[in-house]
Amino acid sequence: MTRRAPAILAVLAFVLSCSAFAQAPSSSGIHLGEGRLHPFLEVDGRYDSLVGFFITPTTPSGDIIIHARPGLKFDLQNPSTYVAFNGSAEYLFYTGLISPGARNLSRFQANVALDARFNQDGAVEVTVGDTLTRSDRTQNAAVGVGVLSLFNDIRLSLPIHPGGRALEITPKVSWQVEFFDPLLTGNVSGCTNTNDITCNPALVSKMNYSNVNFGVNGKWKFLPKTAVVLDIATDVRTYFDPTAALNPPATLFRAQAGIMGLISPRISVTL
Repeated sequence: MTRRAPAILAVLAFVLSCSAFAQAPSSSGIHLGEGRLHPFLEVDGRYDSLVGFFITPTTPSGDIIIHARPGLKFDLQNPSTYVAFNGSAEYLFYTGLISPGARNLSRFQANVALDARFNQDGAVEVTVGDTLTRSDRTQNAAVGVGVLSLFNDIRLSLPIHPGGRALEITPKVSWQVEFFDPLLTGNVSGCTNTNDITCNPALVSKMNYSNVNFGVNGKWKFLPKTAVVLDIATDVRTYFDPTAALNPPATLFRAQAGIMGLISPRISVTL
């Protein structure tokens, strides 16, 4: 650590300067029709106290990580249309100044989000959206090893609000898929069952899944400040490798109903 101290201090100074640069005020963007396009580049760094166990199987290892994140934002809004796009690619550079073995964790990630609403001022509105992420943050709580997750969620809904919008019914459907890759190879320390997905990183792809969600939301404002609400949803979860243990397909159902109202401008009640 003593020999690496000058390099660590230099990286920290670079991190601080880059973080300040990344937070500079953005310009008004580039006009594209009624919308604005904002290219951006963010560079920042951080110290992570537990990037892995590179010294001994029980000693947490930390490291300094540099993030470089170029991307685009696009916004368009008028009475009938709303479009918001935010997409970025990201490279995580593990410097290895504290834990040399952490350099193998350097990788590309991505985060893309699109939300659009059309015919907002009409009786039938169309809402579409998509979210795509590649990161080490998974939607699957059963994964017990370090993974890279490629997750995509595409959504469609049709808010129906005739007349004065006292009544609104929104049928919706969405589809999520998630694919897994191991961050590093080798069994998890302390695991002896090499056929266990949560012990053997080589098996994480057996958790790849597809989830289809069908639902409907409803709201009826029967008084100026009081409404009946309804939310019904069904999830159909299947796995691309149904032979793997821990992967039973499932159909889940959820329904909520109640009343929402305002007692005063600052106090509301939900039953």
